Amino acid sequence: MQTIILVGGRGTRLAKVISDVPKPMAQVSGRPFLEYLLDYCLEQELDDFIFSLGYKGEIIKNHFGNKYKNAKIEYVIENEPLGTGGAILNAMEKLSTKQTFLVLNGDTLVKFDLNEFYQHHLSKTAKLSVLLKRMPDCSRYGEASIKNDTIIKFNYPGFAHIGMVNAGVYLIEPDLFINYDLPKKFSFENDFLYPYVNRVKPNAFVVDKYFIDIGVPEDYARFCNEYNDFL
Repeated sequence: MQTIILVGGRGTRLAKVISDVPKPMAQVSGRPFLEYLLDYCLEQELDDFIFSLGYKGEIIKNHFGNKYKNAKIEYVIENEPLGTGGAILNAMEKLSTKQTFLVLNGDTLVKFDLNEFYQHHLSKTAKLSVLLKRMPDCSRYGEASIKNDTIIKFNYPGFAHIGMVNAGVYLIEPDLFINYDLPKKFSFENDFLYPYVNRVKPNAFVVDKYFIDIGVPEDYARFCNEYNDFL
């Protein structure tokens, strides 16, 4: 299975902490965060990556080259910010097969069993499967509502209670976007997933395992203290 990793964001909320590198390259015990993500992918037997580069993407490309351990890496460069949706569509041009592919965010780590996720995706004959994480507080991310393993609604951030949040991990069929008139630049979440949720009928796969998004300084600091627990 090929894996698209979105690594093009500026990381404006982390600017005071890591202003000189892209967010996925934030240092954790002398290593970039992205290496921890790739190591976990290798544990899941993923070894074919497409990086969608944007802000200071040359730093990522120069660090990794075309290989990380036994994994192949290819690059797609955004000449202008495309949003998460535009970045996915742009990276899809590099896919070598017409098979299901995985999308990850380069600033997020969540533990899950890829084989279970994929089998669940197949069993539902879904065009899109979304990994959901149970959280004690949904206020930062917004809450997903599900019925019979299908996501039926996303509540926007601000609801401080127990629920399930979008962990930013997706299994996608290559023909997902065919019947949608989408611009070149768009947010996968805000401009596609959330407004078209009842049309797309995303399959939900819920996990209770470790999850971290280093997009804000306090969570970046938390992972710097917890990374040994993740390993």
